Amino acid sequence: MSALVSPVTVSSVKGRRASSTPATIPPDRRILRLPAVEDVTGIKKTKIYDEIKQGRFPQPVRLGTRSVGWLADEVQLWITQRAAERS
Repeated sequence: MSALVSPVTVSSVKGRRASSTPATIPPDRRILRLPAVEDVTGIKKTKIYDEIKQGRFPQPVRLGTRSVGWLADEVQLWITQRAAERS
């Protein structure tokens, strides 16, 4: 049996009912979890955190008490900057 996931709803005004329209988040403003960051960058967890400590990789965004993610546009900018260093 598969679980159904309901779409995310957004309410911009306090006290109003949430819209039944799913929220649309631009792809560059998505939050990527670690496995996605590893896939996109080609580097693994230890190296990512080493680069963060040295100020050479974007800081993660805290999502909860034990979870973090990275803004997709910041990761993409990091990739673009690495590519520019080749030239």
